Amino acid sequence: MNPRLPACLAWGLALIPPLVACGSPSTSTDAERPSAYCTDLDAYLVRCEYPAQCRADVAATCGATFDGYRSAAYKSAFHACLGTVSCSGTDPADDACMFPKIVAQAPTQAQAALARDFCAACAQGASTTSDNGISCAGDVVPLPQGYGRVMGIEVLSLGDPAAEQASACIDPAKAAFPNDYSNCENLFLNCIGDLLTTPASCN
Repeated sequence: MNPRLPACLAWGLALIPPLVACGSPSTSTDAERPSAYCTDLDAYLVRCEYPAQCRADVAATCGATFDGYRSAAYKSAFHACLGTVSCSGTDPADDACMFPKIVAQAPTQAQAALARDFCAACAQGASTTSDNGISCAGDVVPLPQGYGRVMGIEVLSLGDPAAEQASACIDPAKAAFPNDYSNCENLFLNCIGDLLTTPASCN
């Protein structure tokens, strides 16, 4: 099974340690070892039967790029739900196990700032509320199943560096849909997903 991975997917894999000459002592450091999240993502890709080349390509930049894209809340939820996460992708908005775990966590300063600025732009200056993790007052999307693709879960899933980078997604969304919250939100979320480019070998 090798489903096409969505653009919003943030992976991580075990980093490949450097080769050591025969008989030489290992010089591996903590920085060279895979993070817990990278190890979990490696297990996910193995379970879902993604190609070896995909895994190797992601591994090459896991520690520097993919691992930093996701928040601690996301990584914790992914670990807890690892055995049930769909092989069609790891967007937490689509996962009934991950969603409630992530939105139960308080936003970081960077996440809160991103949500505040998004609401000011796309929701005509509305304040934020704790609905769905974090939402714009007056534009809380009802989620009858308890989970779904909304601003709050996606923002809370971003690591702080990614949340700071995602601020650049706000103005284009507002410019395109200045008086249309739903489409402004959708364009903003698509932009967030595009922040991390997945290797061609994984498509």
